[in-house]
Amino acid sequence: MSVTGTVQSPLKLTFDKEHTGLLYYVDKAEDTEDVHGKGRIYVQYANGKSKRTKNIFFLHFYPRVAEGSTVNVPFKAEGSPAC
Repeated sequence: MSVTGTVQSPLKLTFDKEHTGLLYYVDKAEDTEDVHGKGRIYVQYANGKSKRTKNIFFLHFYPRVAEGSTVNVPFKAEGSPAC
C-alpha cells in the first residue's frame, strides 16, 4: 500500500491487519498532526474502486484501508485572492 498526495514524505508501507484505520497510515507519512485536506482524503482499493471521507458538519468518517490500497491526500486549495 502507498500514501501519496500532499504529505511530507510519500511512501510505500506494508499493510498491517491490526491497523485498518486511515489516519494511522497518513500519520506514518506526515510526521505532524496537521494534515491539509483531511476531510478530502480518499482510498483507492486494489480492485479499482475508491471511497472518500464523508463529512457531516465537523465530523469526519474515514474509509477503512485494505491490503493493496492507495491513500491519497489531496491538496487543500487556499481561498481565492481578494480583488
